[in-house]
Amino acid sequence: MRKSWLAIIVLIIFASGCSDSASSSAGPTPTVVQITPQKVASGLNPPTVSAAQANAGPDVARPDLASSELVVGQERFVFVLISSKTGKPIKDVPAVGIQFLKVNDDGTAVKVSDAEVLYHNQNLPIGMFVARTSFTQPGKWGALVTIRRLNQEPYQVQMNFDVLARGAVPMIGEMPPASKNVTQADDPTLASICSALPHDDMHSMTIADSIKSGKPTFILFATPGFCDTQTCGPDMQVAQTIEKKYKDKANFIHIETPSVPEAPQGQLQTVQQWGLKTEPWIYFLDKTGKIAERFEGGLTYEEVEPEFTKLFQ
Repeated sequence: MRKSWLAIIVLIIFASGCSDSASSSAGPTPTVVQITPQKVASGLNPPTVSAAQANAGPDVARPDLASSELVVGQERFVFVLISSKTGKPIKDVPAVGIQFLKVNDDGTAVKVSDAEVLYHNQNLPIGMFVARTSFTQPGKWGALVTIRRLNQEPYQVQMNFDVLARGAVPMIGEMPPASKNVTQADDPTLASICSALPHDDMHSMTIADSIKSGKPTFILFATPGFCDTQTCGPDMQVAQTIEKKYKDKANFIHIETPSVPEAPQGQLQTVQQWGLKTEPWIYFLDKTGKIAERFEGGLTYEEVEPEFTKLFQ
């Protein structure tokens, strides 16, 4: 099981910071055309800074993608900001804006949309920047991220990434695998299916039964006792907080993602059915059993709870 967060930022290709071999395999670096950069407080367009320039100059915050895959349709675009000097997350929270670009075959790119960027860090080891967007077609895409740090002039950093027609894991709008996961009825001790200490109480129902229940379902895929990214624990706290508030209106299921031999292995078949290669994940199923939302990586209550309440509208 690969871990999400910085372990999966290999999807990122900076505008001019790659070797020749990497550039040839990733396709041409887009030249930004037909866009109007966002205006900043000074009224000037911020300069665009490549990764190479960032590394050569003063400490610059550069964005690193924190999603293992991006697909056509509604998406949650998540990134962290890393110091160009230390390679570690920056400590300040700058003003951030983002523009999404579709990259053409000739290497040029056309602006498709802007998006609001929200910062979330509650209980997380590193703050995440989240932008909600919708990708209209698969292929090469780019993002132009405007960054303005305290007492510094604003600048832009370009990111390139791929958007898939279809992902490896279940997508929004699909019916999920009707998994018959191991429950407390199969293992009353929960030893083979839960690494949380103390064990949580989200092990009484199978996903297959939740699909037919006529109620919304909250599914947490996480191994809090063996999670290298330190985000499974925060996601578990989010799940338990929401469960306390909505347990009479919805189903709550926790599935361990066995990432190491020491972790509980009881849910391995279910994880394989869902095609999960990273952790943690949270999935929402609506009253019909269809996937209404999905989240990857570290999460906060302030981001997840409002989306969950939409299932009751």
